[in-house]
Amino acid sequence: AEIAKEARLETAAICGNTAYLYRYFGFDQGFDTYVDERPVHYGWRPAGLSLGGRLMALIGKGSFFDGLLESNERFYLFASEVNSLALQWLEPRIDRRFFLFLNYNDPHHPYLPIGKYKEIFPDTSGSLIDAYDAETRYMDDHLAALFHRLESWNILDRTLVVIVGDHGESFWEHGKIGHAVTVYEPEVRIPLL
Repeated sequence: AEIAKEARLETAAICGNTAYLYRYFGFDQGFDTYVDERPVHYGWRPAGLSLGGRLMALIGKGSFFDGLLESNERFYLFASEVNSLALQWLEPRIDRRFFLFLNYNDPHHPYLPIGKYKEIFPDTSGSLIDAYDAETRYMDDHLAALFHRLESWNILDRTLVVIVGDHGESFWEHGKIGHAVTVYEPEVRIPLL
């Protein structure tokens, strides 16, 4: 962001992961606009990340705590919310040079697919892999919508788009589940497009 700013580009970041990309940690450095607001009550940061995860681990998915985690404890923005904020920021700037950092948190544990994405895969409530795949499809569709809008504004062909993941996910490979627990390929092999 600082290099882009020095090159006289307007800089912005829309952060879906509002627990870890919180400006308190200095991630807003170099950005003219930095969006890291939680979708729920500000004072709970980052309780949703730890408390909600612990409740699900203790009680299990399918309990009445799912709704609590999905709404009151949500520490991240959905892809649709990131897109909406990004397009809102971008529309008045489509004729300018810009650097726009978008951070999406879908798919991510706890896997709670929403809407039609619960129906696309056969067992989103019983299978972590189906739930993960449903969230991946949700993310895919929202990236497609973002690119479609950029194309309709005639800026996609003159925009450099870089997509990178921050980590993979283990689904019982080497006896592990999740991420940040091993350096095996399922967790460290990430896309760079």
